[in-house]
Amino acid sequence: MPQKTGDLTRLHTTQSISISVPVKFILILTVVLQFLLLAQTFPLSELFSSASLLYIDNPFHEYNVAMGAATASIGYDSLFAAGKATGFAINHSDRLPAFLAHILPSNVTAAGIWKFYTFTAALIASICLPLTLIILRFERNAIAVSALLGLLLWWTGMFRWFHTAGMVSFVFVAFASIPFIALLVRLFTWDVTKKLAAVLSFGLISAILFFTHPLFFLPVTVFTIFYVLTNREYICWKTSLIFLSATLLIVVTLNYSWLYYFINPPDIQETFDHYQRATGGDLIIRSIFGIWEKANGAKINMPIILAAILGVYLSNTKTKKLLLAFLGTGIFWLLYAYTAGDNETLGRLTQPNRFAPVAYLFFALPAAVGIVEIFSKVLQSEKTQQQIAYRVAASLIAFGLVISVVEMGREVSSADIGHYAQHPPQVKNQSAYANHILNFLNTHTDISARVLFETSLGRIHDGGHIAGLLALKSQREFIGGPYVQTGFASFWDGKLFAKSIADISPETMQEYFDRYNIGWIIVHSEKSKRYFDQLVGVTCIDEWEKLKFYQVQRPHSFFIKGFGELVERTADRLVFKNVSGDSVILKYHYLPKMESNEGTISPIFIGDDPNPFIQLQGKLSEIVITYH
Repeated sequence: MPQKTGDLTRLHTTQSISISVPVKFILILTVVLQFLLLAQTFPLSELFSSASLLYIDNPFHEYNVAMGAATASIGYDSLFAAGKATGFAINHSDRLPAFLAHILPSNVTAAGIWKFYTFTAALIASICLPLTLIILRFERNAIAVSALLGLLLWWTGMFRWFHTAGMVSFVFVAFASIPFIALLVRLFTWDVTKKLAAVLSFGLISAILFFTHPLFFLPVTVFTIFYVLTNREYICWKTSLIFLSATLLIVVTLNYSWLYYFINPPDIQETFDHYQRATGGDLIIRSIFGIWEKANGAKINMPIILAAILGVYLSNTKTKKLLLAFLGTGIFWLLYAYTAGDNETLGRLTQPNRFAPVAYLFFALPAAVGIVEIFSKVLQSEKTQQQIAYRVAASLIAFGLVISVVEMGREVSSADIGHYAQHPPQVKNQSAYANHILNFLNTHTDISARVLFETSLGRIHDGGHIAGLLALKSQREFIGGPYVQTGFASFWDGKLFAKSIADISPETMQEYFDRYNIGWIIVHSEKSKRYFDQLVGVTCIDEWEKLKFYQVQRPHSFFIKGFGELVERTADRLVFKNVSGDSVILKYHYLPKMESNEGTISPIFIGDDPNPFIQLQGKLSEIVITYH
């Protein structure tokens, strides 16, 4: 189709993608600006230090990265829940950095990998919107505006909160899905059978992004549906179907190692499925108008929506159809974000509220076009009613952009003012709670028994889920997962072994103590403190801030049946010596593919735990159990 006068895009030409000098300057300037902002808030001086990201989910992800270094794609974690499955095959939100930890030299720390991944993902995200318009061959003014909108979306709103809270992979693939979609559109309109390298490259990119976070495919799929509905006359159908089939084959093949365990989980692990599931039509309105309360709306939202509508309205037919696909996808995700949480399956698997900022990413592309068009109209000298309406719209958009730029400045500032996300700096040294807990673990406990550790949904331990790092640094085993509600043998906010602690009788609690070899207890909730203060055989030995520390008066043993001594415990490996009895049951969970150097290993269920324990039968003396 020939290019029309005033057209902002030359998408449906067969010319290859080239980047002019002014456009390159836009990309370089955007990356440099993002780098400077990140260097201020991270800060850059801490990127390669020994300090960690400790805000909300970051410690949990660092722990998973460390386990990725210690195991294969799937492994055995003996530090939590009496033994559970771990590895980058089943830890979806930190799979890529955990995989990198597995293949990089052992002297590269998990903290260093997670920080570098976090910093790099933020840097790449900054150019995703302008890169999209470059691929779609829009003119440079729209590209420049999209770069500004991308920065504002990343810094002022939920994306910034998600990123600093540890949802790095989701934010990254959300931004990366936009230029990916642009490549998809280009390939839809080419005879890709003549571009084998393009198909293979696209398949590899698809596989990497899907590997990075499994929800990556959702925005892409929805956009594809809208694009097919609005731009079907531009699609080379036969070659596109071949291309999509080849891409799907590459994606499944390269991701089979973790998809297998997603379909066939090695053990039973609960997940806390009430995150990001708020619903209500009022939340949609609040989000559009940038109201943070309940809907987590940002001030940039309204100008983007207004500009997006104008972008579609003012563009020519060919561009309009493309922008309608982006606008329709954005509307879909905005509605989905605040309605799908009522559906149990969708709410549990996708946490719908996280897709609200994704909606504005899709709005941002037509918004960039709309801003260019509306300001070009404003510069005209006509004084018609339509021109007055354009000027009013331009004023509203400009006002919203100025406010958002100011808010971005506030977000970067370390001053004691309101922030959308974590107050800078992001990287901080270990704080008081972690120091006190580690001191207790090192002075009052040993490896002969486990610590019953109460995790906190409200993150009272230094503002983050630090249990994993505590276990790694102390080399103590915990009952209570590295995150809230991560299995039956977990403990969080007064809920223990899948029930309220108040509902557990003293006799049952003593059975749990014996079954899981619990020697010490650390709690923070008043409900748990009241329970253990009254329990016979449990003595308070320390109290600090919101924490209370107890010792359980009972003999320590990792054998439910039989006798022996634990002498080595690492990822994927348990070693016992002086074992007596021709049939023993260990206080460690069994996973398929476990092997023992002596006797026959098999699963056995004990009590109400849905995961089986390890049973060994035969002539036993020194047992080495490995997981492959």
